[in-house]
Amino acid sequence: MTKEEFREIMNTVCPEDLQEDWDNSGFQISMPGSGMGRRVLVALDITDQVIDQADMLGADLIVTHHPLFFDPLSSLSFDDPAGRYAIRLSSLGISVYSAHTSFDKMDGGMNDEIGRLLGLRNVVKTGEEGFARCGDLPRTLDFPDFIDHVSESLSLDAHTFRLAGEAPERVSRVSWCGGAGSEFAGVIRENGSELFLTGDLKYHQAKEASESGLTVLDIGHFGSEKCFSSCMIRLLREKLPADTEVFAALGERDGWKQL
Repeated sequence: MTKEEFREIMNTVCPEDLQEDWDNSGFQISMPGSGMGRRVLVALDITDQVIDQADMLGADLIVTHHPLFFDPLSSLSFDDPAGRYAIRLSSLGISVYSAHTSFDKMDGGMNDEIGRLLGLRNVVKTGEEGFARCGDLPRTLDFPDFIDHVSESLSLDAHTFRLAGEAPERVSRVSWCGGAGSEFAGVIRENGSELFLTGDLKYHQAKEASESGLTVLDIGHFGSEKCFSSCMIRLLREKLPADTEVFAALGERDGWKQL
């Protein structure tokens, strides 16, 4: 495939025009030639370990959720992680394509995948931005059982979760937004949810939510987006040529460590 052919396919999977104005979805690095996409590695982020895996697999393309570049570059230095990654990738002939807020918002993307993994029903978009979702549990759960359900469904350690506001006794309806979605927590007032699930809740956001009578469950940025690779791989395999091999990055880890 050429770069243009791959972009055309990606736009049937995850349209670039869904991204926010501040975002940088699309090609981060594109190498010349027409041999793109014979082997594709899918990862949440570009890291040295991901580049090592791509090199070992002979992949010529990495598809990520988080863009390698957000701001215009004024220089390229091997001492800077993004610069080092770009230099390494270019020397190996590996292109990078990112699907970020476009994937968060799209039908069947990140937030719908979270709902699917949690087994939620009657899932609908909530709020005006197109990110957040709400849905019903198959049966009402006591709050401790709900925490166990989230932990098991998303393969996360519940000891890393944080709660802002009062824990509801029982949970039947949930709102959520993967990544850093605390700005959308107010949607639970609109749709009868007992809590809002997201990641990256900051101190003042937690205080504001608590004092506003909202309940927010923070499962971490990584925790709420680790499902990206499996979801993207499934979508890519439906659209890419049959002879294209698609792999998931191994050993991706949260940037935070529990002490």
